[in-house]
Amino acid sequence: MFGRRVKVTRDGATAAPGGIVRDDIGCGISTCDVCTQHTGVSGPLAADRVVVPDTEALLTFIDVLESPDITNVLILSTVLSAVARQHKGVASRVQRLVGDAKRRFYVFPNDRFRSTSVEKGPHESDLDFEFRTQRTAMSWLRSHNASPAGATFELAVVREDVCDRFQASGCGAAKFSDVITSIIGDTHPLVDRLSSCALPSRAGTGGNSEYWPSDHIQSAIAAGGVLRGKLRTSEGSCFFGEIRGQFGAYGERVMLPGRSAVNRAVHDDIVAVLVDDVSQWRAPNSSASRPATAGEAIKQGFTATGRVVGVLEKVRRPYCGSIDVETAEEVSTLSGAQSVLFRPKSSRIPRIRISTQQTASLRTKRLRVVIDDWPVNSAFPRGHYIDVLGDIGDKDTEAQVILLENDIPHYDFSEAVYDCLPKGTWRVEASEVAKRRDLRDIAVASVDPLGCRDIDDALHFRELANGNVEVGVHIADVSHFVHEGTPIDQEAQKRSTSVYLVDRRINMLPQLLTENLCSIVADEDRYAFSALWEFSPNFDIVNEWFGKSIIRSRAALYYGDAQRMIEDVEDNTEVTRSLRGLMRLSRILKARRDEAGALTLGSQEFKFKIDNDHVNPTDMVQYQTFETNSMVEEWMLFANVAAARQIYKAFPSHALLRRHQAPADRACDDLNAALAARHLPLLDVSSSKSLNESLNRCMSVDDPFINKLVRILTTRCLKQAQYFCSGDLSFEEFMHFGLAMPIYTHFTSPIRRYADVIVHRQLAAITGAGDLFSIERTSTEDVASIAANINYRHEMAQKAGRDSQNLFTGFFLRKYAENDIPVEDGYVVRTSDAFVFVLVPSLGQEGRVPVETVSQAYKPLDKVRVKLSLIREGDVLSAKLGFRILEQEVEQPEKRSRGE
Repeated sequence: MFGRRVKVTRDGATAAPGGIVRDDIGCGISTCDVCTQHTGVSGPLAADRVVVPDTEALLTFIDVLESPDITNVLILSTVLSAVARQHKGVASRVQRLVGDAKRRFYVFPNDRFRSTSVEKGPHESDLDFEFRTQRTAMSWLRSHNASPAGATFELAVVREDVCDRFQASGCGAAKFSDVITSIIGDTHPLVDRLSSCALPSRAGTGGNSEYWPSDHIQSAIAAGGVLRGKLRTSEGSCFFGEIRGQFGAYGERVMLPGRSAVNRAVHDDIVAVLVDDVSQWRAPNSSASRPATAGEAIKQGFTATGRVVGVLEKVRRPYCGSIDVETAEEVSTLSGAQSVLFRPKSSRIPRIRISTQQTASLRTKRLRVVIDDWPVNSAFPRGHYIDVLGDIGDKDTEAQVILLENDIPHYDFSEAVYDCLPKGTWRVEASEVAKRRDLRDIAVASVDPLGCRDIDDALHFRELANGNVEVGVHIADVSHFVHEGTPIDQEAQKRSTSVYLVDRRINMLPQLLTENLCSIVADEDRYAFSALWEFSPNFDIVNEWFGKSIIRSRAALYYGDAQRMIEDVEDNTEVTRSLRGLMRLSRILKARRDEAGALTLGSQEFKFKIDNDHVNPTDMVQYQTFETNSMVEEWMLFANVAAARQIYKAFPSHALLRRHQAPADRACDDLNAALAARHLPLLDVSSSKSLNESLNRCMSVDDPFINKLVRILTTRCLKQAQYFCSGDLSFEEFMHFGLAMPIYTHFTSPIRRYADVIVHRQLAAITGAGDLFSIERTSTEDVASIAANINYRHEMAQKAGRDSQNLFTGFFLRKYAENDIPVEDGYVVRTSDAFVFVLVPSLGQEGRVPVETVSQAYKPLDKVRVKLSLIREGDVLSAKLGFRILEQEVEQPEKRSRGE
């Protein structure tokens, strides 16, 4: 009838090229007799005002729609599909609203209803097609409910130009903010969240330019003229960024230097970048001659530059922060809605203009704000706040900010997860005793940091009758309690790691497992996954065994306690003799690793002492280590390597492994330039062994800390270790550069790392204690996907831990009256056009100093005196530190060095 070939199905529907179209679909109004008689069911909507949001309204204001004061909402299925393509999380939140009968939300399947189904034209753009589908659906809904008793359908859109387009086409539409305000009233708290819709544009584009049309961008990407990548902005400036990837003639990195180059894109956006002419590329130094071609430029160390010509995927996550004090003061005397700037916690994100009537009360609060849009003629993006988190400087509020900013799942576990846990009093089961090796007669002991309650591992050493010795590494058998595919497994996979802040721990698994049933506490029977080795007197491996066991720890020791036991010549207990044997052999392991070229890098870890109310830090000290730390580390590394060999041999295409790639050839160029300026030996990154040897030679006669500083900075030059699937790479690419090991994985911490749970399952399948079929049917893609999520969660957990250390350092420094923090020694660690970045070793803090506040030209490794201060945010003294270099004569590098 309409020129389409259709096929009649058994239930009277018809199949068209775009899918099944039907006649028996209702409008959703509960009192519509026509639809009720035709479909046999009544809809959830009242015959009243019905809000019909467009795609941008759902994406931008889902938090507003989630308010219980907003009901009677119809969502077109084509709009919901468009939302799902851009943000699955928002689509899931919409589905939850639809599933709540009290909320009266209804999805109208306009793409499956004969009267509203529309086919996309062969040359029709996505935007034009979406516009036509909405107009067609609204036309039918309104005509169908045209009686006086019928419902009123109000199409609610965000953008003025979209509203004008619908009006011009004869399809009435209104601004989303106007529709919602007319429902809830202009004094409702939600009005603040809607105000950004009506914000006036500010003069001045700040160098912004219009984005290219989407079809133009896609054609240019296909032709190679435009590059696609994830924008990573600088920690020093949100208007200086880069994209990384394999870009052929353009190298592996394209810089976006400045506001006009970043062009309204936000950190983590997927962007389209037009590369500049090679004449504009960033030179490695001022004396470099300009090359004629891109290939020559890359060989000479030039870095490609470019500018964003389109944002392919936008970031939609909320940002934590506070109202900018200066703009708050500017509008403090005004009444009504006030336009102020919100300053995100992360310096990678630009300030966001929001409108609020509550500026005075929000000055001292932490907020969460979402970006709505960024007009080309605006210096800042526009947005609205969705949450007030609490007071600036409050311990719990700031902890929540850290968790939210680092995307750490920190909600309570669901009932479905708790249902997976053992009920009642737990004890070793007879059926498990029959299947496991019983090692409860062996003097097993754990050695951990002080106060550790989630004890993953324990060790033993004993002499055998044949003259050989046996060492056992015993790991908590988490996989016994966390079965594959169950809710607890799915939640553990999502979290992937426990997260350690100074004053709290966010567990990967419920506390019943982490601190009780799985934790290898003293004097309790526990299930374990054990690795046993028999060594000859020459320390050759005679036998190796992996399998499930039952153990009973004789002692849960702190590193310092274990060290004292080993050194106490009068202590000859069985546990102490075991520790001494483990220590003796661990020294051999360490010597072998050092000979192979394992790196010894630098880091700074501090411990805080908290007052009796568990609120304020009373002291901070550098983390103390003992030789027992190294002893445990060596045996954990040894077990991890052995586990990696086992699972790769059995599952060469989908073993979960971990690697550390070698650094790029020029990774340490900047650091080497700084070393050369101080007449210190240069770093050789050709191998881990050569790098470690050059680090050992890098000693300053006049400043012992220089060696540790260089090791800290070297860590920043190296790539991050990553989990991966063995089937994705050749064996030569498995190498762990930092450990100087050809193959590696994680086996020893399944209570706090999901990677170890996967490795345990793979080992169990090999030993006959697990589901071999389940492992074998797992695809390379499945393992790679799990590895990618673990890598992301691990990175976020590390950042959260550092943020917590920085926060508590600020809390600790509050003890100084009038903000009079003592002057500290510091070191310049890097410089940029805008900032000098300094490290204060005594506090483990790094900050930036604007170049306009200093008169000297500083270089990396320069020693300086630094004045710290706590920054005020509004009327509140926060825990954030400000840095100032006290000008003085910079210490000149000596021409002498030790070890050259």
